[in-house]
Amino acid sequence: MKIKNIATIFILMGINMVFLLTACTSSAPKSTEDERAYPAPVEPQSETGDPYPVDMSEGSQTGDPYPLDASAQSQPIDPYPAMEVNPEDMVEIEWGEAEKIIKNGAVARVTQTHDGLVILQLKEGIVFTTKQPQVDDVLKVIEECGDKCSDILVATE
Repeated sequence: MKIKNIATIFILMGINMVFLLTACTSSAPKSTEDERAYPAPVEPQSETGDPYPVDMSEGSQTGDPYPLDASAQSQPIDPYPAMEVNPEDMVEIEWGEAEKIIKNGAVARVTQTHDGLVILQLKEGIVFTTKQPQVDDVLKVIEECGDKCSDILVATE
């Protein structure tokens, strides 16, 4: 007799839990992405119809609504984006050969490590490695090269 009463109590507790859980959940239907509300377009704020008018009057700043700071304006655009290089694809060369390649203006990037390793990425994508006699020798070669090497991106660690 006791077992039937305990079983009945558990069944009734389970039913109550179901009712409580359904009462606690949101009754609002879930919306799909297509039904979501998006903000209304910005209404024009000037006679020109520009929603973001710029003050071009005497005494205003540059008139540029999104001015760049000085450091961002002076950064060159990299015409030779970085590429991932498999170390097995790097060709090891002598330091003298690396100097010639740099001075020819064929290098896009130079990386030097604290232990004297130099990695040269050519504009055409070929990657060479070499060991410089002393740290920063590669920087001296680039400086001696002049205008031909002025666009080389240099990374040091």
